[in-house]
Order: sequence, then structure tokens, then C-alpha cells
Amino acid sequence: MGDYELRSFQSIGLSEAKAKETIKNPTLSKTLAWIISEAKLLCPENISKQVGNLLYHMATRYKGSQESSRLLISYVCSNKITSELQLNAAFDYLKKCPLDVDVTTFESSCGVGVVVTVEDIENEVARVVDEHRSEIVEKGYQYNFGSLMANVRASLKWADGKTLKSEVDKQVVICI
Repeated sequence: MGDYELRSFQSIGLSEAKAKETIKNPTLSKTLAWIISEAKLLCPENISKQVGNLLYHMATRYKGSQESSRLLISYVCSNKITSELQLNAAFDYLKKCPLDVDVTTFESSCGVGVVVTVEDIENEVARVVDEHRSEIVEKGYQYNFGSLMANVRASLKWADGKTLKSEVDKQVVICI
């Protein structure tokens, strides 16, 4: 068990410490080992760290059937689902429709094929900051910047949160 699992878990990008910690949890270890074996059938070349992180996220959070798990693994391995945000949306969809998956609705609900560029984020943040500029200048750092993030997130649902926050911070500093 231990050595093989350790190497297997590290093969998807887990650190040695994280792999050892995972092995200590028999339920998680068994789930992750099964997910990795399924993933290797779908992507026989090395599993990237990004895909590995999503597979690990799936092992720790998703409690659906093996059939729906295989669907998720296939979307992750084919890079149709590329973020935890999309994966969580896929979890939510499968909780509501576990037996009858309409592929078009599923893909739409979890952002498959949606690409949000840094330029898209910059432009949308600039638009939202411009809408609230007078209030931002008036209140300065007392302004609720979370509302700016929420406004941008409403129009760019699949935008990377880290890039979004960084851009909001950058444009707010310029504004103030």
C-alpha cells in the first residue's frame, strides 16, 4: 500500500508531505487512488500539476457516483474544466441532476469553453471602477471594495479570482 500510493499521489503533483498526509486518511486515500487510476486511463501521459490539483480537490469534496465521477475526471483530464470554480459548479450541477446529465446544460453550467482573458478582466474592472469612481474617491479606503469584486464577478463569472483581485487592487490604488 504505502510506497505505491506515495509515488502515485506524487505523480499528480502532490508534495511528499501532502501525499503522506493523504495516505493517513484511508477514505481519502482510497478515493484518490481510484480517481488517479481512472484519470490514467483517460490521459495516459503524465498528469499535469493543474489537473492533479483538480483531481485532489475532487477526491476531497465530491461524493457522487462513480459514473458521475468518471464524467468529471474526463472533463478535468481533457482540460474542459480547468479551475476549482468550474469544478465546484460541476459538483453543484451533478447534485441537482445526478442521473440524467444533459451535456449542453452541464457544460454551460460549469463554464466549459469559456475563456476569460486578463484583458477582459482589466476592461471590466476599469468599467466598474469608473461607475463608482466618485464614491471611491470620496470614501477612499473606507469604500466596500468587495462590492466592486461582486460587480465584476457578476459579468465575468469564470474569471480567475486571484487575477481579478489583483486588478481591482491595482485600479483602486490608481483611482485613490
